[in-house]
Amino acid sequence: MKEFDVLFTISIILIVGGILMQFIKQNRLFGLRTPATLADPDIWEKSNKIIGKIAAITGMFIFLLNFWAYYYGWGLWFNKLGEILLLLAAVGIIIFSLVYGERLKREKNIAGKIAHPIAPKSTVYAAAVISFLFVILGIITLFVPPNSYIGIRIIKILSNPTLWKEVNTISGIGFIILGLIFAFLFIRIAKEEDLERTRLFENNFNLFIIVTFTLTAALIGFAYLL
Repeated sequence: MKEFDVLFTISIILIVGGILMQFIKQNRLFGLRTPATLADPDIWEKSNKIIGKIAAITGMFIFLLNFWAYYYGWGLWFNKLGEILLLLAAVGIIIFSLVYGERLKREKNIAGKIAHPIAPKSTVYAAAVISFLFVILGIITLFVPPNSYIGIRIIKILSNPTLWKEVNTISGIGFIILGLIFAFLFIRIAKEEDLERTRLFENNFNLFIIVTFTLTAALIGFAYLL
């Protein structure tokens, strides 16, 4: 029951969030917030509308499948399928949103309609701090026992302390390496001149997001294969 409730809740969040994204104006709290969308209201509107539709459709799909599974008592195996579907949807939406936003920005830059926004040093240093938090999270993951808050948490390994230790040791090391690499990169980038800093930051921040979700997906896939 608990597993179905979680999937129902997430699907509702996707549906409601996707609908709200059709109408939300440019802001720094809710919506698709990337350097491209925050730089121009038109890119914000187009990107949020299409990503909102994808999120709402994904949420509706998971909701209906979850309802069907709950009604027919398909049980634990569907919960695993639901986790995989949600993960794939999250990775796909993030990658698509980054690529789509950047494409719109390039089109507008080519047309000469907008100036290229400058990434302030404070933003780059904030990204370095976030990267360093990944290092701390990775260190914690190396030592925590099975729990519902930190680590790679799927049903298969939550009930198996040995498997939990194996998967989350790999996870912890992976996030430590990821955090150190990008923290160092962002600190270096912050020292560059405005245009070069902006170019490097946009490229590496997008890469940071993609690598993070790809690593997470790979670790969950690895856990299912064990």
